[in-house]
Amino acid sequence: GPGHAAEDHQQQKCGAPASKDTRKEYRTIRRTRSAQQNYNDPNYLYNRRDRESREEVETIEVVIDEWVYNFGSTRFMQLLIFEDGRLREIKDLGYGS
Repeated sequence: GPGHAAEDHQQQKCGAPASKDTRKEYRTIRRTRSAQQNYNDPNYLYNRRDRESREEVETIEVVIDEWVYNFGSTRFMQLLIFEDGRLREIKDLGYGS
């Protein structure tokens, strides 16, 4: 579907994976939100201390797909790891069967 172009492309290139596993992970990301600064405010210098950036913590859901390709006994099997439809990592496993 939309947003899974990498997965669709991968499947066309290598055929269907021997196994597919999908799971969800929740990750906590921290990001600093800098407070808005209005330099035209006559109280700007006095208020600056109140405007220091704050750290925000947000929990996001990541969909992880793991595909295993088995290319036969002469080649390593490969594990492809997608996060939210984007290929993140390829790992070599043992020889296929």
